[in-house]
Amino acid sequence: MEGVKRFIDEGFSPDTVLKCEWTPIMYAANNASPKITEYLIQKGANVNSHKDMYSVLMAACGSTAAREDDVYKCVKLLIDNGANVNGHDRYHMSPLIYAAREGRASVVEVLLDAGAAINKQDSRGWTALSWASSKNHVKVVKLLVERKADIHKKHCDGQSVMDIAVTGDFQEIMALLGGKPFTQMCPAGDRNLLPSVQQHTTNNNKEIFTDTYSNNEDPTDSQSSVMKYGELELFLSGLDLGHFIGLFQQHQIDFATLLRSSDDDLCKMGIQQLGVRKKILDGIHGVHKKDWERSSLPSMDNGKKLSCADAVAIMSNISKHTKYISSTLTYICGQMSASSEMIKPQDGITVKDLQTHTRSTISHVELLQKEVCQLDATISKLLSSQNLDPPDIVNKRKTKRTRLNYKRLLTVTVMSSAICIVIYKRQDIQKVLTSIFHVT
Repeated sequence: MEGVKRFIDEGFSPDTVLKCEWTPIMYAANNASPKITEYLIQKGANVNSHKDMYSVLMAACGSTAAREDDVYKCVKLLIDNGANVNGHDRYHMSPLIYAAREGRASVVEVLLDAGAAINKQDSRGWTALSWASSKNHVKVVKLLVERKADIHKKHCDGQSVMDIAVTGDFQEIMALLGGKPFTQMCPAGDRNLLPSVQQHTTNNNKEIFTDTYSNNEDPTDSQSSVMKYGELELFLSGLDLGHFIGLFQQHQIDFATLLRSSDDDLCKMGIQQLGVRKKILDGIHGVHKKDWERSSLPSMDNGKKLSCADAVAIMSNISKHTKYISSTLTYICGQMSASSEMIKPQDGITVKDLQTHTRSTISHVELLQKEVCQLDATISKLLSSQNLDPPDIVNKRKTKRTRLNYKRLLTVTVMSSAICIVIYKRQDIQKVLTSIFHVT
């Protein structure tokens, strides 16, 4: 506090833009310092100052300070002095969304009382309720639902708040939103879970999800009313081998690793039943032979502009596909090494046909690598030329003074080296002259 007062007493404006492009009141609000915030307001600080549309009120609502009371006091001070409760940053995040994200129930309430738009959506289509649900902030979700937040509003990807709660297994939030536990939605006997990587629904359109178990989680725990399924779990359950899920988790086997497995690998895991091993291997064989489905990749609408979230989702999907394609290639190589039957002609198809498609694949992969590298270079260029970090992250600006200091250091180093050389040479010359005159 004393430092701030000295700063103002020396004649600096309370709205001075500091190196990171934040004003003093933005720092005070973000650090949940109500006394400093109040002092700066009294000295005329602009409560609606901002960095790249990220305002003082957003800095306060997005504070990660431990004491919610102090955050509340800062927010209340700002609102009482005219801060805009419905402003938004470049990602269309509002103060209410930031407060909901941090789980500040008292702050959310004071914002709503001040007229904050409860169903405001950010650039992803997420609302304050979406953010609170994704972070499992039960009190905030309860408050927003009671204040008539729209629980059915769709995000840009078509999901709703309920989808977020189900995916995260947030059962209290599911109950607040009026949802039912997964075991009631999808009885075990109704599941048809084999074997599409992107499969998210059963044949009777009942919902499943693709989260994986943690190592310490028991899939048969009776206290868990929501069963979560990843690709591995879907695969084994589709083969009626769900009781082996725990064994695979114990060995930390994911779906991509399973697709590379041989009979020996399954034996080493402790699966001694020949029928079970055959069932799994037949299932693996079926996955590798499954026809490619264009629907497994997102459809491209040339008339629609992609958001960053869309692009991330697409690249994540491509990454997952290439991972499983790699597993399939490993599977082929393993089969070729283990079996001489594979190289024998069958129905007019020979190993030369395999080589033809292999070389065709190589050319496609090389082209893919070139395009991925080009995308990476484009992203790197953007990151180096623009500040694309979220506005609530404080970054120090690089100044020309730093470069000047490097030049000065280099100059001093060169000059010092030159002086040392001259002194050294001078001493050598003196020694030579002294020896000559001594001899004469």
